[in-house]
Amino acid sequence: MALGDETRAQILLMMLSGECQGSRVVDIAKKTHLSRPAVSHHMQILKDAGIVKSRKEGTLVYYI
Repeated sequence: MALGDETRAQILLMMLSGECQGSRVVDIAKKTHLSRPAVSHHMQILKDAGIVKSRKEGTLVYYI
């Protein structure tokens, strides 16, 4: 289950308390002290589970 992991739950809580426009992997990594690849991995699991969505602006990807 996607939310069974404590790290993913913390990422979601951080995102819920942040900006409505979305969060980039690099910003989440800075706030959680995780590596960018680790954040990307967790975000892909959350996205595959339908918990978060992503949107692109040029080369930037925002998770909402």
